[in-house]
Amino acid sequence: MHYYLYETKNRVNGKIYVGVHKTDDLNDGYLGSGKILRQAVEKYGVESFTKTILEQFETFEDALKREQEIVTEEFLAREDVYNLKCGGLGGWDWIVKNDLHKNALGKVPWNKGKKLPPVPDDVRERTSRTMKEYWESNEHPRKGKPSWNAGKKGVQVPWNKGQEMPKHTCPKCGQEMSLLNLKRWHGDKCKK
Repeated sequence: MHYYLYETKNRVNGKIYVGVHKTDDLNDGYLGSGKILRQAVEKYGVESFTKTILEQFETFEDALKREQEIVTEEFLAREDVYNLKCGGLGGWDWIVKNDLHKNALGKVPWNKGKKLPPVPDDVRERTSRTMKEYWESNEHPRKGKPSWNAGKKGVQVPWNKGQEMPKHTCPKCGQEMSLLNLKRWHGDKCKK
């Protein structure tokens, strides 16, 4: 088993990702598992990235310790890194600890704010035709079955149906109304 610290570099924009990996095959094509790194690989393509093995280790724990020394808060604050979390084991704890789900240290996904292109008319027609063909040969799973409230009485009757709701008087304008209206529009908020 091989344990190593690696750097994956985007040749297009120069951004890097530093991580550790354990494998039997040094040429397994692994680039990293970071969320933003994966988005970048999707955007730029695998051929735009190069991976360099920085150091090899006897144990995975040694590799993690070295990653902790390199991937620090200062390293994460750099603009040219894809890493979201300090070195060590991966996981989701970086979201809770650093509140990064809100700002991700300024790292914005490549597709944020981009609008989807309009769907061509031929695709719409094909989709419509396919759905029509499907429902001609397949019945809806609930067809012929009773509705959820069939034979049940009072299921849809409101809890206060037929009850006289108490009236309250606004101390400012003297108008009578329900308690909800009094709290929402009258009392200290009364404009009359």
